[in-house]
Amino acid sequence: MDTQQLKELYDKYFYYIMAADIGIGLLLGVIPLLLGIRRNKRNLGLVGLILAGAFGAVTPLLSIVIAAIFTFLVLRNSGDRSAIDTAEDITSKPSL
Repeated sequence: MDTQQLKELYDKYFYYIMAADIGIGLLLGVIPLLLGIRRNKRNLGLVGLILAGAFGAVTPLLSIVIAAIFTFLVLRNSGDRSAIDTAEDITSKPSL
């Protein structure tokens, strides 16, 4: 195959290739989504799913990077969060 034939083939199946790339991105985005649901960071996981699918349309390599970043963000230990939860518990209790 020469380059002209490859270009014609790519032009003919462009939408199928893009749909497959988006599908790969969404499959990779399921990882941060499931971890986000499990760790009570559902919004962060959902954003990771959407961005991995969107960047998967450009190239699946970007969706791998996005999924890895959001997986890291979901899994990282957030010491601030426990302090915020403690502050919310203190403020929500009625004072005597």
